[in-house]
Amino acid sequence: MKQFGLPQCPYCGKKINPFYAWYLRTQGEYICPACGGVSNIGLTGAAKVSGAVVAAIDLVVFVIAMLDQSHEPPFGYLIAMIVPFLLFTILSAFMVRLKKPVLKKREPPGNPNRAGGVPQRPGAQARPTQGVRTNGTGTRYTNNRPR
Repeated sequence: MKQFGLPQCPYCGKKINPFYAWYLRTQGEYICPACGGVSNIGLTGAAKVSGAVVAAIDLVVFVIAMLDQSHEPPFGYLIAMIVPFLLFTILSAFMVRLKKPVLKKREPPGNPNRAGGVPQRPGAQARPTQGVRTNGTGTRYTNNRPR
């Protein structure tokens, strides 16, 4: 898969403006104005790796700046720390990907074989009748409090 480039709609293939792609990297969904398709927004693996590399470079520059014993203002170190972050911020617009959303199939409620459902044993009573008791007068009442 291509790791670097302008994102494009997975439905119609229309490329997105780099400034809008930079804005989209913090959003969750994108609706294409050309075709109306809804896409999920994600970052490539290169974005995560390059962010970690930039942080490591800045950590090394910071440690070197702290160990430097000269009494000159550390403007060179400051610029050496700002430049990688600026480059990463600018290039992060080219590391955004749009993907078609994955829709999970839902089963109708009440299916005992669905995930998380409790299958009933043969002959077992349904849940609403499990709390049925008599109150001493022969009248039956149900305690349907949530469990």
